[in-house]
Amino acid sequence: MFQAFLTILILHFSSGSFAFAQSFIGYAAPPIRSPTLQIDTRAEEPPVNSMVTSAPLPRAGDTVDLQIFLPEAIGKQAFAYIVEFDNPDLLFSDHFQIQNAKTWVRLPVLDPATNRIQFIRRELPLQTPRGSRSTGRSILFLTAPIIPAGGLIAAFTLEALKDIPPNLPLRVTVTVTVMAPTGPVRFLKYQAVRTVRWS
Repeated sequence: MFQAFLTILILHFSSGSFAFAQSFIGYAAPPIRSPTLQIDTRAEEPPVNSMVTSAPLPRAGDTVDLQIFLPEAIGKQAFAYIVEFDNPDLLFSDHFQIQNAKTWVRLPVLDPATNRIQFIRRELPLQTPRGSRSTGRSILFLTAPIIPAGGLIAAFTLEALKDIPPNLPLRVTVTVTVMAPTGPVRFLKYQAVRTVRWS
């Protein structure tokens, strides 16, 4: 087994970087309202879009799995992902905590035995500033990976801190910034809001 030498640089968000991402991505073109963004509540490994859009009403200690897909971004080079849970009157943060937030990329590595580039699949966290109570998670790529077939963007696991009332909405805003495939170098920003329904 050869030692992998990563040839791609990826910046994971640390202190203050969530705000940086929001301001930096603001220089992209106006948001494109995405009609195809999908949130699947059936967790699978590897993630597959089963198109299950509702979740059982959780009780304290239960988890809710969300897999986010953006089919219209398939094959495009990703620049940044931002996922934010609406938190009016602290309703989200009083009832949920984000247990896990991650994405996957294919990284090019050099095999010194053959001097050829191969690709490995790597799991990466979506992060928020240390000590922050933000309900957003994000990642910024310095070298843009290709969004894979299926359009997988990220997967989240939420833990219910208390019994969830049936009238509490779980509303998510997803922003996916990609590099434009044609013309001069510029960014396209897909954005959509989805609400997970309780079953």
